[in-house]
Amino acid sequence: MVPRRKSIDSVVGRRAMYGAPRPPHKIFRDIFASEQGDREQSEVFIGRLRASTAKLPYALDERIHLDMIYGLLNKRIRKRLTRESVQSVDELVSKARYIEDSLMEGSSVAQSRAPSDQRAGSARTRARARATCNARAAAVAVPAVL
Repeated sequence: MVPRRKSIDSVVGRRAMYGAPRPPHKIFRDIFASEQGDREQSEVFIGRLRASTAKLPYALDERIHLDMIYGLLNKRIRKRLTRESVQSVDELVSKARYIEDSLMEGSSVAQSRAPSDQRAGSARTRARARATCNARAAAVAVPAVL
């Protein structure tokens, strides 16, 4: 088993060897410039933010990290998930995934109902229009000339 200190030194050494580290302020600019898109999955978005914060030369407190990620989540998820209900980033990922799944399920049910409701609504409208036209035609009927 490799001692923890040695593995941390090797990670820092590899980072220095394969490129100059970016300054923390530029990493933070990149993080805060990107909010979750409408079509981007929460799990992918949170993974990308975690990868960006891993590039920092120091560790962030878990609460600060969680606050940053939560604030950048899409509004549809923040509306259904309070910040106080999650205590870790892993818990945020699982709850956000559950919310997205339920939203996708709800939208697919709504989409499957919409065409049949529209057809039924338009059929009802056509039937009413025919009945109205028939009633008007009967009322305006010209008596036959003898």
